[in-house]
Amino acid sequence: MMKANFTVFPVLALLGTAAFAQKPPVHQVDPFVIDVNRPYVYLKFDHLGRGTPRGDKEGPYRLWFRFVNNSNLTITLRTFGNVEGMLKDEVDIMDKVETEGRARGVIITSDSPAYNEPFQAPKPAADPKRADVYAKDLPGDYWFEVGSSLQVLPGTSVLFSLPTDHLSTKWHVEIPFDFKVPSGKGPRPDNIGGFPVQFLQYSLWDLPEEVKVQIQEKK
Repeated sequence: MMKANFTVFPVLALLGTAAFAQKPPVHQVDPFVIDVNRPYVYLKFDHLGRGTPRGDKEGPYRLWFRFVNNSNLTITLRTFGNVEGMLKDEVDIMDKVETEGRARGVIITSDSPAYNEPFQAPKPAADPKRADVYAKDLPGDYWFEVGSSLQVLPGTSVLFSLPTDHLSTKWHVEIPFDFKVPSGKGPRPDNIGGFPVQFLQYSLWDLPEEVKVQIQEKK
């Protein structure tokens, strides 16, 4: 009997150690992006059609999109108005119409051959007045000092529309958004300042090819 006891105890100890090693970790952190094949925020084109103008100078045709929150944080959008004739669940989101004259930079990482090369200032644009020429033709956008806000929960989307003239070969739209994060407590130190400014940029080239053709036909 004594001999049997000495042979059983080591086996039980090994089984207990193996079971403990196979337990999953207690703390698992969710990734910031829900679908890794998409940006953390993006627009999904819905349809093109006739819609209720928001102003006297707007045409009858509009583009409908879904603003998709592909992150695990709640996002806040700036909204305005509520006109009669809007689609079910549609909201009005503020946007800014900006010219395409902005310079687009190149990101150089530590893996790039040019990373350790001496810095060279970028050359000025070929036509620095290009943005000014386009600015006089810009349509009125949906940017107001006073408005409301809408929260878009993680993994959800919101339907909205824009007039077709908000997109052009000369300009694009920018939709500001913020992440809803916990508010701090106490006074702000004098040596702390600044805040992030975020917007989603969408241009005519982001539309499906057949939609771009339809827009040109309806002008």
